[in-house]
Amino acid sequence: MQDRRIIINVSYEISDPRTRKRELGGLDEAMDFFGCKQACLLTNDQEETVSSGDREIAVIPLWKWLLKQESAT
Repeated sequence: MQDRRIIINVSYEISDPRTRKRELGGLDEAMDFFGCKQACLLTNDQEETVSSGDREIAVIPLWKWLLKQESAT
């Protein structure tokens, strides 16, 4: 059985370097604590993938994430 746990965080915008560091750092700590390999940072309009080793943080606009959830049901 595949582990489907994922950590989710929300930040309107992460263009400020301090905000980006804080939000991605918090997700990284949560991934360590819970032993997760995937996390998602929901934003207003920013999108990218941040990888570190075998771990991945998907930065994705909220609307796009919501559409993915709708199509998965």
